[in-house]
Amino acid sequence: MILWLLGGLGSPQAQTNFTETYKKAYAFTTTQPDSALYWAHKSLPLAYTPQQSYDANYLLAYTAYKLCLPGLAIQGYQKAAQIAPNTTKKYKAINNLASTYLAIGDYKKADSLNKQSIAYFAKQKDTYSLSYAYELKGMILKKQDNDSALTVLHKVIRLRQQVDAKNIGIAYHELAAAFVHFGLKDSAVVYQRKALKNYPIKTPDRIALQHTLLAKYLMFNKQIRQALPHLQAAQKLSKRPLTELLWCHTFGLYLSRLNAPNRTRQVFARCDSLLVRALAAAPDAPTRKAISAQAIAMYDDALKLKTLPNSIRLSYQGQLKLAQKNLKFANKTLKLKEDYYSQQLGSVGLPRDNQPTQSNKGWQGVIVGLSVLIGLAGVAFGWRIRQRNKQVPVPTPDPIAKENALVMEVVHVLDTKGIKLKFIDQEAVRLLCRGESYSKIGKELNEKGDTTKTRLNRFAKNAGYASMLELIKTLRNT
Repeated sequence: MILWLLGGLGSPQAQTNFTETYKKAYAFTTTQPDSALYWAHKSLPLAYTPQQSYDANYLLAYTAYKLCLPGLAIQGYQKAAQIAPNTTKKYKAINNLASTYLAIGDYKKADSLNKQSIAYFAKQKDTYSLSYAYELKGMILKKQDNDSALTVLHKVIRLRQQVDAKNIGIAYHELAAAFVHFGLKDSAVVYQRKALKNYPIKTPDRIALQHTLLAKYLMFNKQIRQALPHLQAAQKLSKRPLTELLWCHTFGLYLSRLNAPNRTRQVFARCDSLLVRALAAAPDAPTRKAISAQAIAMYDDALKLKTLPNSIRLSYQGQLKLAQKNLKFANKTLKLKEDYYSQQLGSVGLPRDNQPTQSNKGWQGVIVGLSVLIGLAGVAFGWRIRQRNKQVPVPTPDPIAKENALVMEVVHVLDTKGIKLKFIDQEAVRLLCRGESYSKIGKELNEKGDTTKTRLNRFAKNAGYASMLELIKTLRNT
């Protein structure tokens, strides 16, 4: 009887189940977002209170947004807003929902939702949240080519100085980018200098990025010589591949402005090499999308240069088309991934207010046995304290993480044999791991299924396996 009474979701055990599952999801957000998404979904049916339901849906949406899965992110933020335990949390979810719509280009929807958040935070005099809601408004206006974005982002700086001065460097950074967008290059330089000085993240990569952007804005403002010290400062710092690529490109622009064609060719050739390596090493579609988007921006910048050597101009016109094709393919891959995740994760629905979840049927029995529960209160309280101090178990692999690991194992095996698997072929292997037919895989890749099959099997045979399916089967069984 005692075990039955403690078996409902309202019991300490149920609360611990939610806490442990949610902590697994949260722990994976920065390292393995695929796993974070899986565990966030797992925590949904374990949620008993509105706060827990809100937290689970909010985390699911946040992780989906990071994975460039806007459909799932929209679903999660909408449900978080519906179940929010208080109005402030509701409008924070709504503002993040607006940010998601901005990311997919639905500016009208983004603006409508963002206005709701601004109105609420202004009424509540919640200056901290209001500053971030206005920051999003500025970004929406910039995307709409509305220069009132500059006024809004100035307001963000004033608010941020009052309530979150330590992060004001990010506001300076956004305003500088907006000034560049609207062609006010001298103002961009002023605020990018402030961003460099006040940027809150002091890692070598972030500081290198701020130096590189300042150098770029100085060149746009025809202050060529002043750009060099910032390029030199960034060169000495450790940089991530995307930042290294941006630095190299900016240095190429600098040399082109100095009318040094031979050196410019060398540096831009290195940029091309860095881009190819970055794309080949991209672990997933979101990374490939980011690289392709940056490549498009880089080629656009370079093609605007009057001093760009003709040979590079012709090459970059072709490279721009290729980058656009890569971006289109990455977006298509992400759509396939989102469809797959939706199937794997199933419904992320929440119970209606005041309706018991599927897992808490025992709670109604607890009400009937209230007198027994009162007698057990002391025992339950002590049990809660002990459970609170227990460590969260080491997260176990989930199906999505296993799939990613299997694809990476295939890539590694082939790599050891000197076979570099392109991103498109990695995605073909991923679909093959899911049991898809070559006919369907070929259709997704815009080629004949037999062409895909022949290519993948050739890779496998060169690595010593009869076929790609045999390689996958072997790795699955080890």
